[in-house]
Amino acid sequence: MIILISPTKTMVENPNDTYCMSEFFEISKSIMKALSGSSIEGLMKLMKIKEPLATQNHERFSNFSFDGKGTSAILAYQGIQYKYMQPASFNKEERQYAQKHLRILSGLYGILKPYDNIYPYRLEMQTKLSINEYKNLYALWKPIISKYIMEEIQKSEEPYILNLASNEYSKVLDEQCKMYMITISFKVIKEGIPKNEATQAKIARGRMVHFLANKDVHTLDEIKQFHEDGYQYDETLSSVNEMVFVKNKR
Repeated sequence: MIILISPTKTMVENPNDTYCMSEFFEISKSIMKALSGSSIEGLMKLMKIKEPLATQNHERFSNFSFDGKGTSAILAYQGIQYKYMQPASFNKEERQYAQKHLRILSGLYGILKPYDNIYPYRLEMQTKLSINEYKNLYALWKPIISKYIMEEIQKSEEPYILNLASNEYSKVLDEQCKMYMITISFKVIKEGIPKNEATQAKIARGRMVHFLANKDVHTLDEIKQFHEDGYQYDETLSSVNEMVFVKNKR
């Protein structure tokens, strides 16, 4: 089983003493070469960001390093999902589970194990950045990430992909991967109708990852036992490729 999650724009640095290089750092170098050659104005246009943020990232890109040092990816990302995932609280067994099963999709790094070391950056997968003959990051990363994931799940006793990533990131997988993919959805019932709430979904994704690692989950039946924050598995809303959890609005 491989569990996929998205990265976040907000990141922190908390360097450790370990050395752990990302799988596709040579490809990441090509991407960084294109980014570091951009002006501040070019980054503003490319990333649709304001000048202070473009200036910050221009400085980052100009001095970027792929040296296996930095901050563990799971601790570097700081969005809502990661807050409720609580990776800093993981014990040894939970860290081992995460390192074996959890993967973070990334516009710059492609795909990361939780304890790969990285440096802060800003690059969404949907950024319209062309790299050599590839018109965008999806065209570049799709065959690479898809091949990597298929090789991973073929070694697993539970050959499926648990998708907790946003659509922006999960659509980087090819059709073969999608045959093995089960998307986890979280809905809030309002006036009797299950609805999507972005913030609640991010919180629930984080809680789900924590639950999976804490309970050493390996089967779909075990996943259905997730009851954090009032959620219950809803079989009527679920399907072969989607597991839906619902809760009542408070």
